[in-house]
Amino acid sequence: MSLSESNLPSCQGIKHQILAQKRTLDHRTSEIIRIMAVRRVQEGEASSVVMKNYGLCRTSIYRWLRAAKVGGEAALRSRKHPGPTPKLTDKEKQQVRTWGAKGQTPVVKTSGQRQSVSAISAVTARGAFWYSVYTGRLNATRFVEFLKAFMRNRRRPVFLVIDGLPAHKARLVAAYVQSLEGALELHFLPGYSPDLNPDEFVWNHLRYHGTTKTPLRKNESLRNRVEQNLADIQCSPKLVRSFFRASSVAYTMH
Repeated sequence: MSLSESNLPSCQGIKHQILAQKRTLDHRTSEIIRIMAVRRVQEGEASSVVMKNYGLCRTSIYRWLRAAKVGGEAALRSRKHPGPTPKLTDKEKQQVRTWGAKGQTPVVKTSGQRQSVSAISAVTARGAFWYSVYTGRLNATRFVEFLKAFMRNRRRPVFLVIDGLPAHKARLVAAYVQSLEGALELHFLPGYSPDLNPDEFVWNHLRYHGTTKTPLRKNESLRNRVEQNLADIQCSPKLVRSFFRASSVAYTMH
């Protein structure tokens, strides 16, 4: 997460868990994507380019453009949905029970083995992208390893904005940062503020245009698929720069 683009490579990093089937964005992040996409088209960029960048379908982008034309950006903002009308009465809900053969535990069959991997990434407003894919949980030791790999061959001070995970704030991490004597500074986001994090749009892109969009083939490796998706992003600086168009991350440009 970049605090000062004038001091490159200022970066943005956060750890994310990726599953083969689904990753859900919060309403605020989805709202920002809608507004960003519409602004880009209104500023003269081809809708086909915007759709490709964000992995959108034609139906979505044109529906958003029509809504913005009638109601402005307010029409693109999230609204609380009342949800479907319940089909069961309160009394009927109390009578609902799971069932199975007497004396046996009900078993639900699944489609196969579940795979999961994690990834950490960093982006800059100039289009640079760094990532690493791993398995297991993120702890202080692993985070220091990532930072060492990330800082390799850096010639300018780095201002890295990250969230407040315990692993990020551990003493081991602080000691490593101090040992670099100013080459790296960590700046922490407020509690749960994905809208302030340009790196969130990396994962939004993958949701619509990557791993979660196309199911894995039989015996296909989730790790290989994720690494390929992230490598594709790394090869597209223009796409990475587009993640910084949201007004909520404008602070990274100063």
